[in-house]
Amino acid sequence: KLRFLLVTNHSQMLIINVTPKLYCCSGYRYLSSVAHHVFDEMLESSYARKQANKELNTHEALVSFRDTNGLGKKATKCILCTALNSCAKTLNWHLGLQIHARVIQTGYEENLFINSAIVDVYSKCGALADARRVFDGMMRHDQVSWTSIISGFSQNGHGRDAFLLFREMLCTQ
Repeated sequence: KLRFLLVTNHSQMLIINVTPKLYCCSGYRYLSSVAHHVFDEMLESSYARKQANKELNTHEALVSFRDTNGLGKKATKCILCTALNSCAKTLNWHLGLQIHARVIQTGYEENLFINSAIVDVYSKCGALADARRVFDGMMRHDQVSWTSIISGFSQNGHGRDAFLLFREMLCTQ
């Protein structure tokens, strides 16, 4: 009944955080196992919720890009960055390449944030030559672009090149 009372009087997040403590502090041993069960449910539902939100956001970003592109409108920098980020998350090199072409068509190829996102897509997809070409063509670099190129080389088995890029970064700052 106590759990039900909390459900009707407080938000669900508060219940999830308070209920295990109430069970553990009650002094009854069997309630301790209930507390563990509630805590496990909390972790699973939190993880599932985060994963669902991540997948939904990725899908929404790509749909937004598709709709803008399909209507012949000029995509905003925000839409392009978000769509590129989605390509990096899903390792969709082919779509990232198409968005890169759209970036050039719209005249955003000098934008630091967009270029960093392009480097990230190519790096995560293993297209290191393309990532390096875009990176080298950038007028300036920030932490995001350096991190994208260094981690891309590192994660694709090119540790020496990643180390050399890291040293280059240290020398330029």
